[in-house]
Amino acid sequence: EGDVWYIVSRRWWNAWSDYCGLTLKDDDPELASVDANLDKPGPIDNKDIQDESEPKAIKKGVLEGSDYAVIPELAWNALVQWYTVDGPAFKRFVIVRGVVTTTAVVDMYPLFIQLCWLGDDGLPDKSTTFDFPVSKEAKIQDLIKSIASTLTTTGGDSDDDENSLKFAFGSVKNFQCQNP
Repeated sequence: EGDVWYIVSRRWWNAWSDYCGLTLKDDDPELASVDANLDKPGPIDNKDIQDESEPKAIKKGVLEGSDYAVIPELAWNALVQWYTVDGPAFKRFVIVRGVVTTTAVVDMYPLFIQLCWLGDDGLPDKSTTFDFPVSKEAKIQDLIKSIASTLTTTGGDSDDDENSLKFAFGSVKNFQCQNP
């Protein structure tokens, strides 16, 4: 639970696999001969699986294996270093589903909460806005801890006693979490 995986367009993944001579036989990778005439794939491009109305989301109805591949964070980081990214990066987390029998799965369609810092005037500073992915199955206390951890690593001053998180959930106006 909590491991990070990335979604990669199968179109790009297949071009990369062909270039490297990697083929799948019965879901097991095998190295084939490398075709020296193949062009090196360009930057990672996931636009073909991107939802048009929500840029951080993948299209509904896409299928693993035919439309996209799921790769671990370490592999993603290496591919990005070698090829860069042109378009969205679909970072996803492993969650546990079930009560009696549990299964670890990649959360393909998380919710996105938009976060930002407040300016000196107390109003949201739009230049600091970022999207925070959240599992639909997350508990509010886990969500608050995760947001607090993220904000601390993205610019919050954890040594500042004035530092606090303020949330507005529907009719809840000013829930505060002091120095999480």
